[in-house]
Amino acid sequence: MAAATKVQHSKFDPQQINPGLDVVYPNDDQALPKSSIKVDIVAIPGLGANPEWTWKHEKVDWLRDPNMLPRKIPNCRISVFQYQSQWFGRGSVNQRIENVANQLLYALDRSRGSETKTPIIFVCHCLGGIILEKALLTSRLRQNDFPSVYPWVAGCIFLGTPFHGTKTQSKAMVLAEMAETIGWGTPSDLVKILEKDSEILNSLLEDFALLARDAQIRLFCFFEQEKSDLVSLFIKSSLWKSQELIVDEPSATITSVEKLGLKSDHFHLNKYDGPKDGNFKYVSEEIRVTAQKAEGILKTRQNQRRQALVSDRTYHTMIDHLGKGFQDIDAAKNGTYKGIRGSKLSSVLELENYKIWQQQSSPKVLWVHGKAGTGQGTVAASAIESLQRSHDHGSIVTSFFCDQSDKQRRSLKGLLQMVVRQIIDLDQDLARHLLSDLTKSKDAGKQDFDPEETLKIPALWDALHKIAKDLPGGSVFIVIYGLEQLSKDSLDVFLQYMKETLHTSTLAVEDPEAAPVKWLILSRSGRPNIDKVLMSKALEINLEDAQNSAQVSDDLRTHISVSVDELSLPASLAYFVKRHVHSRAEDNWIYVSLVIQELKNAWVSGQTQHVEIRKLLESFPYGLTDMFEHVRKRVLDPRAEGFEYTKEILRCRICAYVAPTLRELAVMAGLPAEDRSDLDKLKAYIVRCGAFLTLRGDEWDEASNTVEWIDISAQEHLEEYAKDDLSLDLRDMQHGIIALRSLEYIYHAMEQEDDNQEGQGLDEDSDADSSKGEVVDHDDTKTTHPNEDDESEHNGEDDGTDAGEDDRDTTTSSASEAENHLDILSIDDLKYPIRYWMEHAKKAPRDVLEEFNFRHLFWQDEANARQEWWHSIEDVHGKSDQASVSSLHVAVILRFPELVEHLLENGWESDIHTTDSLGFQPLYYTCEGGQEEIVNALLGAGADINYVDNDKKPAALHAAASNGHPDIVINLLDRGANVDATSPDHGSALYAAAANADNDILKLLLDRGAKVNIIGGTSRRALNIAAFKGDLDAVRTLIERGADIDPNEDYWYGSALGAATRRGHDDVVRFLLSHGWNPNRPMKTYGSFLTAAATYNHFNVFETLLGEEGRELIIEQALQAAAQRGYAPIVKAILDKAVLNASFTLRPQKAFSLAAFYGRTEVLKLIPREEIEQDKLDEALYQATDNEHEETVKLLLKFNANPNAEGPK
Repeated sequence: MAAATKVQHSKFDPQQINPGLDVVYPNDDQALPKSSIKVDIVAIPGLGANPEWTWKHEKVDWLRDPNMLPRKIPNCRISVFQYQSQWFGRGSVNQRIENVANQLLYALDRSRGSETKTPIIFVCHCLGGIILEKALLTSRLRQNDFPSVYPWVAGCIFLGTPFHGTKTQSKAMVLAEMAETIGWGTPSDLVKILEKDSEILNSLLEDFALLARDAQIRLFCFFEQEKSDLVSLFIKSSLWKSQELIVDEPSATITSVEKLGLKSDHFHLNKYDGPKDGNFKYVSEEIRVTAQKAEGILKTRQNQRRQALVSDRTYHTMIDHLGKGFQDIDAAKNGTYKGIRGSKLSSVLELENYKIWQQQSSPKVLWVHGKAGTGQGTVAASAIESLQRSHDHGSIVTSFFCDQSDKQRRSLKGLLQMVVRQIIDLDQDLARHLLSDLTKSKDAGKQDFDPEETLKIPALWDALHKIAKDLPGGSVFIVIYGLEQLSKDSLDVFLQYMKETLHTSTLAVEDPEAAPVKWLILSRSGRPNIDKVLMSKALEINLEDAQNSAQVSDDLRTHISVSVDELSLPASLAYFVKRHVHSRAEDNWIYVSLVIQELKNAWVSGQTQHVEIRKLLESFPYGLTDMFEHVRKRVLDPRAEGFEYTKEILRCRICAYVAPTLRELAVMAGLPAEDRSDLDKLKAYIVRCGAFLTLRGDEWDEASNTVEWIDISAQEHLEEYAKDDLSLDLRDMQHGIIALRSLEYIYHAMEQEDDNQEGQGLDEDSDADSSKGEVVDHDDTKTTHPNEDDESEHNGEDDGTDAGEDDRDTTTSSASEAENHLDILSIDDLKYPIRYWMEHAKKAPRDVLEEFNFRHLFWQDEANARQEWWHSIEDVHGKSDQASVSSLHVAVILRFPELVEHLLENGWESDIHTTDSLGFQPLYYTCEGGQEEIVNALLGAGADINYVDNDKKPAALHAAASNGHPDIVINLLDRGANVDATSPDHGSALYAAAANADNDILKLLLDRGAKVNIIGGTSRRALNIAAFKGDLDAVRTLIERGADIDPNEDYWYGSALGAATRRGHDDVVRFLLSHGWNPNRPMKTYGSFLTAAATYNHFNVFETLLGEEGRELIIEQALQAAAQRGYAPIVKAILDKAVLNASFTLRPQKAFSLAAFYGRTEVLKLIPREEIEQDKLDEALYQATDNEHEETVKLLLKFNANPNAEGPK
């Protein structure tokens, strides 16, 4: 018999991967009952790992061998995660870290099931650790999607994970690019991300380390002590040899985490020759220790969750809503300014006023200002870093970078959302200040997060200050960059808040109740409205003052040096560039940015010569204005290559609402279809625009890079000096062009999707079902609206794919793709045209509507295509799960009056009676949105002014009243709207006005005959909801107009007095008591008004009610509520009352037990020890010990609790 042939496998060959989790122990013969599995061990291999040999040394697989890890950890299940990570050779593919992390989570979810509570231990080699970091951060944010992952992670063992990147990455990239050149693969983003000292990796590690600390996940890092040769590993005969530590100790370890070096090179950290292998003993022992501690780790975490004041589900809902609408959350927090890299921070931080502001008792507002280009971005970035390094224990540092080209980042609401989001991201318990009692559902009275109630500017401002007051020492630091870029309305409101802040600032030192919020505001000089509020009232640093010039110049010199070094120029050239740029910059940072961008555009490593760069630099003028002029004349020279496309790109970027990606801009600017999927060609278009534009984003994810202004002053320069060159006087027409191109993209994406979904499997020679995938001509299909053009006007163009999706197919190219540039598209491929086409159309002349193809499927009744698009922009219109949306609904909700009129005039008038899935017709939504022009158009076309889908839905008048539109209220009433129309859940218009604290509309409705005591709404009466809101003026008005005095009714809070008590409105409580309200009514959930006040720490209300309360049981219940939550002042007030009232008998035992259970040490100090029986004292010690309240345990031992007593059975 012939001997077996040994097959030699090359690393150039494709790897055979079976994606997902592969259970390697126990195997089918060793299968354990599911209930007997005590721990899940999941091994994640590194970059380019072959599943056959990555965990093997010769034939020994330490994960499978029953004498190795399975023996060390009995009753375990061991799985290996397989993913495509080949980065070299014929099987290499481009892969992204987010995709792999999501694959791991989905695989774990399928393997474990939603009910599994088995602890998980991860063992990660090399890149596997980076994937795990990303996966666990994602799983924490998406616990609803992956319920069996994050809560059950006990530990992570890392084997040579490059947390800070590796110098070897550059060699790997060279190898991958060499392989690509000869057709043996493509460089992977998984390699690119491993760049030494990568900011992405550093940020990822920072977030992961915080997560692991908060969740008490046990971490252990092993690092290599022997060198490896990466090149020889792949090319055996290579003369290019280099022995080095691939991941050295500093990169392979995490600060404050246990670590150990192994006598191994990088590629053998995860391979062992048997049970006696020394490295195996070290690694397996740490896995064993983690498994042994797993139960305790999970128990501690569960205790923390049990004591959490906000549930995980609610907390993550808050995080999602607070971040909704932001295109780039990281940019909103940190901008595009990274400061001066390295250990040196901005010299401005050394100025006296900055040092004063940092102090706890100093003025609350520091204003840093200067002309454009004085380095404010770096000052902001340095301040953030400095504060994070040095702030007091208990302080929180937040930041917001305004951007006038981004809707969310130019709004005060967006600013407050992002600040609050950063705070609760650091401390989940502080999110309780965003909770409110529900008032608009069957769950009325229950406390939860209500986005509609909370995500308003006044509510967010109040929540911010309540959070700050609740900090255990320290302050909330808020750094705001680019204040002048807020919209006018937002800036006016913010400056009003600052007036009030500055007015009370001098009193803040004396007032212990003042919220410790400290503002660092950076803005441009010369803004009169900002100057009026801040100048001479806030601490101030003027960057243009001569006394500060040295700091500004010093920062700029360092910035130039770092920026030039990043270009990796030859040393002699870099030296010349640094000296030359500084000599001409005139201390202006924007000038430097322009020059550096021009150099980036011109420099090609290995091709561009020193003399060419010197010639380029010497052609640049001195000073910012002249430099802008120089760049503008060059790029807008009619002889320049691609001149017309350059103009179109600049026009589109000026009109853009947010920075688009390369492919999105290609659609907006109408670039050739064959170029839209080629990122290199698209980048060439941007380079031809000169230093006005730059690409921002990760090098390893170029498809997601956005095209941004080098600085907002670049846009301002073009708008002022290139108005004629760019035809900016026709800007409204340009908006129309962008709208039409974007709509064409949407049409084409839908057609491609229909072809892909419905055309599969059809006989090409048969046209029996040809209409299913076609939307160009609808002569043979149902025509809903009569006045339609006979010819289709849409022309499909390819626009690439969305970088947010799995782009493994979009980042590689093939011959077939080159021949057919029309990729298969999805409605979600490119976000900009989908989200903003109608915004551009609204800014265009009305005649743009004549170019819309209203015959397209998109505009037909019940069109699935329109519904899919509507669902994809849910964060724009805010109508969650809304279906059956007519074309008129779309035009009304997005506030497009010209489109409304066009539809009504061209056959869509029947849509005014179309009811969506939420039960509303278009009139309701336009009254909600306050568009009186549209209201008149709809009523003129025959809309039913009093329409309700059923008796549970509100009418149009209610929508206008609840959203503060008095003119529309008057209009509706004048046209016959029923002033007393009501519904059980929503109440009447009067109720709505009270709920919105709009006293003008409230009085208007009363003047027009609204019944003051009409029943409806979850709070039943307008008076009750006014009391709940704390609107004393409304309460007074309603009582004066005949509201019933303390009616006996089935109301969640008992009465208006109970509602005011629950919310802590002391002035309303005292007013109602003075007008005959009974303080002793029963109250659902809390039992009494007094207990409600104690539960929510409304001390002033509590004191008022305590004076009215004589029932001992009620007072004891209030004591227990306050003790459980640690509200010492309320506990003291009750105990003081008991001391003063000799006939009063107080039983504090249960309150004492609750305080011990929840670790409320300050409360325990107040309760007299002699009133607590020994067995209750011992039980309290047991509970405090079990819940790991160390300070409470120490106190109870001082109280002589018995440490040897047994706990309750």
